[in-house]
Amino acid sequence: MVPTLPELRFAKVDGQACGLDGDRLTYREAGEAHKETVLLMHGIGSHAGGWRFILDGLSDSHRLIAWNAPGYYLSDNFAADAPDHSQYANAAVALLDSLGVETCHVVGSSFGSMIGTTLAALHPERVQTLTLLGASRGQFWRPAEERAAQMKLREDLIANGGFEMAEQRWRQLLGKDPSELTVTLLKELLKAIDKRAYLQAARASDTADTLTLADRITAPTHLIIGTEDAINRPAISAEIHAAITHSRMTSLEGIGHMTKLEAAPKVIELLREHFSSEV
Repeated sequence: MVPTLPELRFAKVDGQACGLDGDRLTYREAGEAHKETVLLMHGIGSHAGGWRFILDGLSDSHRLIAWNAPGYYLSDNFAADAPDHSQYANAAVALLDSLGVETCHVVGSSFGSMIGTTLAALHPERVQTLTLLGASRGQFWRPAEERAAQMKLREDLIANGGFEMAEQRWRQLLGKDPSELTVTLLKELLKAIDKRAYLQAARASDTADTLTLADRITAPTHLIIGTEDAINRPAISAEIHAAITHSRMTSLEGIGHMTKLEAAPKVIELLREHFSSEV
């Protein structure tokens, strides 16, 4: 059974300070406000709705806030065409401030893991634990020709909108034997992509290498990776794991990039454990 998504909510932030072209960020929230908060940060081709199983599965024990990054799902875009990863992290802090959240557990998927890592490094006092799903360190560490090819791929994928991207991309994001439900949910996520927001996020990733921030991360960190992840391969998570002192890594056999959809019950179990323990 597919859990119903919580209602979309709107938060007012200082858009000028965040570099936005407005003052609005959107999010979905589950759980009771007095409980420990979990900030869920989606990937480049997703939005807050991608966390539906996590929002439902942890709402008994935590307050969950799944943000829509700038430009995603009615959140205002960045004014600049090429924001950097620190601006996304600062926008996340602005959302937490707007909602009265001082500290939280941060969970990031793919691009969201890059932003979560940046948040944990630049604002360590705000992060209780850090969890990275299908971890990305950004693209800046790659050779220039690889980076250019990656940007060209991104531009081509989104050129004709989310519907075509959904048909072109879903196979690369999942393991070898995904359920029909998982495929359907993933396609719906991809269809909602805003072209400008997607390319802004791609440019932020192109100039980021969060491995350079690893020695600044003090929060206990858990990396969760699918063994069949063809987007951010397990070797990337292994490098990040080696660079962050207080970290551990779990591999999910046969699972692809979208662990929160493909292996939601196991991810929920691992999150509960991580939130209540120290590495």
